[in-house]
Amino acid sequence: QIHVRDTGPGIPKYIVPKMFDSFYTSGKQGDTGLGLSYCKRSMTELGGTIDCESKLGEFTTFILTFPALPKSKLKYESVAY
Repeated sequence: QIHVRDTGPGIPKYIVPKMFDSFYTSGKQGDTGLGLSYCKRSMTELGGTIDCESKLGEFTTFILTFPALPKSKLKYESVAY
């Protein structure tokens, strides 16, 4: 899992369930509303998930959960820097 948190204004609870919908935008002018829906589709195609937790006036956290790879699919390579 990867957690990305900010300390911005937060997102109202009524927006969080809709924010991953295609073409949904919440007030920004000129945006297409495709960014988070693309992220959601990409994570789903990888077998993972993306979720959002937010508290108004405190924070927003996006949680990206990636599927575990079986050891048979892991490839180790030495990299010299």
